[in-house]
Amino acid sequence: MIGISFDMRPVLEEILERIAEKDPTFRYTIYNSQFPQYDQIIVISSETNDQAHKRGLLFCKKYAPEEFNLTYWVKPITQIAEQIKEAREP
Repeated sequence: MIGISFDMRPVLEEILERIAEKDPTFRYTIYNSQFPQYDQIIVISSETNDQAHKRGLLFCKKYAPEEFNLTYWVKPITQIAEQIKEAREP
């Protein structure tokens, strides 16, 4: 999961879409966040914890703009279901 603000979404979504075009196994969803410090949460689906860590690290440190200073964390979606809901356009 990656917490973001509404103004980051257009830039990050474009990057996510480019990655998904190159890798058909790369799937993501953007949810509205119930965490007070984030407007939205990006959830990148992964088959294993190792894959989730690799994808989170690559996205935050290689693909996302450095000035966004993104961090990620790995949790099963069932553990965060209460803190997210389907995203609507801001």
